Amino acid sequence: MANMRTTVFEGYTIGEIECGIPFPFGHNKPLSIEQKQMLQLKDGESLVLELDFGEYANDNAKRLVQWARARGIHAVRRKIDNHHVRIWRVGAMQPATVRKRSPK
Repeated sequence: MANMRTTVFEGYTIGEIECGIPFPFGHNKPLSIEQKQMLQLKDGESLVLELDFGEYANDNAKRLVQWARARGIHAVRRKIDNHHVRIWRVGAMQPATVRKRSPK
């Protein structure tokens, strides 16, 4: 990138804004066992994650629920004990609706 002007902003070097640059292709990372199981669940079904990593594992359950939501699956989780978390597939994500106020 010859002759690109740069700006230093709080220690970061930022180049010029460019248009028309193709978006990079995502890599096809294989799904984890838990992700595959989440995709196989039907609404109302659940799975239990065994936690071997203490606090980190709770974050793992949280990440799985966030991953599902990013794919349009509404899922919730509940800690069973210090070693297990249950994750339910509740259904498809519903678009937020705006309730109209009735006239007074």
